[in-house]
Amino acid sequence: MNSIKKIKERELKDRKKRSLAAQELYRLKAKEKKRLEKAKELIENGYADKAKLLLESPELYENIKKEETYAKNKPYMKKYRENNKPLIKELAWKSKGIILTFNEYQEMFKRQCGKCKICNSNINLLKDKDDKANKYTAHVDHNHITGTVRGLLCNDCNNGLGRFKDNIQSLKNAVYYLSSQNPLSPYK
Repeated sequence: MNSIKKIKERELKDRKKRSLAAQELYRLKAKEKKRLEKAKELIENGYADKAKLLLESPELYENIKKEETYAKNKPYMKKYRENNKPLIKELAWKSKGIILTFNEYQEMFKRQCGKCKICNSNINLLKDKDDKANKYTAHVDHNHITGTVRGLLCNDCNNGLGRFKDNIQSLKNAVYYLSSQNPLSPYK
C-alpha cells in the first residue's frame, strides 16, 4: 500500500514538473515570437543592423535601446532638474527620512546667515555649477534615529559628524586627543 502511494506521489511530481516545463517553454516561445516580430519591424523601417543585434544578442540590444532613450531624454531631464530644484531636494530629504520643506530649508539658511553651524564657513543654499564636489553646498544635518533636523553644515563638518556616527563620547575623545597633542591647548 505504501509503495503505491509513493508511486502516485512521484507521478504527481513528474506531472507538475512537465506542466512547469511546458509553461516555461510556452513563455519562451511567446518571447521569441515577439522578438522576431520586432526584428521584422526594424528591418521594414530600415534598421537591419539593429534587427540583427536583436536576434543575436537580445540583452545587448536592450542595453543599447536604454542608452539611446537616456541620451534622447537627457536634455529634458537636465532642464527638469534645473526648473524643479526645490521639489527634487525635498524628495531627496524624504528618501533619507528627513521631514523638511524647501521653505523651512531657506529659513534655516537665513537664520544661520549662510554659515556652517559648526565651523562658520560660508555655504551655498543650492549647489553651484563650479562646486563639483558639493563642498560648499549646505547639507542638512539630522538625527538619524528621529529624523529631526539639527541645522545646516558644510560638506566637511557633515562628513566629520557622519564618520563619528553621532557618538558624542567619540567626539569628546577626539577633542581630548587633539588638545593633548597641542602644546597651546587650553584643555591641558
